[in-house]
This record gives sequence, C-alpha cells and structure tokens, in this order.
Amino acid sequence: MNRLCIKLCLGLALCLANFAQAQRPGGGGPGGAAGILMIEEVQKELSITDEQKAKLREAMTGQRASFQELQNLSAEERRAKVTEMTNKIEETVKGILDAKQQDRLGQLRIQREGGAALARAEVAEKLSLTAEQKEQIAKIQKDAAPAAGTTNFRDLPEAERTKLFTEMREKREKAAASLLAVLTADQKAAFEKLQGAKFDFPAQGRRPGSN
Repeated sequence: MNRLCIKLCLGLALCLANFAQAQRPGGGGPGGAAGILMIEEVQKELSITDEQKAKLREAMTGQRASFQELQNLSAEERRAKVTEMTNKIEETVKGILDAKQQDRLGQLRIQREGGAALARAEVAEKLSLTAEQKEQIAKIQKDAAPAAGTTNFRDLPEAERTKLFTEMREKREKAAASLLAVLTADQKAAFEKLQGAKFDFPAQGRRPGSN
C-alpha cells in the first residue's frame, strides 16, 4: 500500500470538506464523512482495512479533475459543485464501510461538526426539531456565514491571514453556542447521545502517513 498515494487521495476529501465547512458556520473543523475519514486516528477507531483504504483511494482519485475545476468557478457555482462532489463521495463511502463503521463515523461526524450538525436533515429528524427551531438554526448560520466574495486567503500577508482566521474561528464558536441554545434540555441530552463515546480528534487533523 503506497502511503503517499493514500495521503494525496484522502487529502482531496479534506479539501472538499474545507470548502464545505466555510458554508457551515459553527462547525469545529473539517466536516463531512469523507473529511474526517482521512484522519489516521479515525481510521484506527473505525478499524478501516487495507482493502477499504484502497477503495477510498480509488474514489478520491476519480474526483481530482472535478476538484481542479473549482478554481475557475464563481462562488455560487463552487458551492453547488462542492455539494455535488461531497454527496457523491459520501455515497461512495457508505458503500465501502460496513454498518458498524458507518454508525461510528456518523457519531464522530457530529462530534466534529458540533452545533452545525443541527442543520443536517437527518440530525434534525432524530431530535424532532420544530419548524421554529429549524428557522432559528438557519438564521444563526446565515448571520455567521462568510461574506460573499471573501478575500482569497493566499493573497493576504501572514499577519492579516492569521487575524482573519482568528476572527472566523471566534465567529464559529459563538454561532456554535447559539445553535446549541436552540435545543430543549431533552434535545440536548439526545444530541449528546447521538455523538456516542467521546473521541479525541488530533490537533490539526493529522493525515495518514504524516509525522
């Protein structure tokens, strides 16, 4: 098994997750099933086999061309394309993992996303969120979303980039607290249960094969 290939291919999943995460305020890091599957500790937690890693590698490789197309799209087109690519990858992931692995991955995803997970239809359904709560969640996320036409981070000096990332993180943390405050006591307890056993994600989300 070529560890470099695995890292590059699963790294694509992280890139997609980072694009998607920018549209999901309140999250605690790269979101999406594929986004956290590239973390070595998550693979160990799920007991991902070499055969499954090979299938994941193949799936990510097939998305490289589509990922390159993102650079030339408008913000709206990019969001639509990322959603399409993310959904396609996550459907592929479901076909690769067994039921037990999928259940645990779902728990880890909620832990990773935090309050932002409340905006996902399947989570809202499990918590029996009311229409009013869904509207509140949508408003919180809209208010916390990055402004249209956000400056390309790569074009900024390091000091400005660091400041902007800090402001974005603080904004996400505030949004996350506001999202959880929408829940009733019973819903908060149910939300905690959906997360399963506590998992300590590594700082920086270390990739397979990294030091």
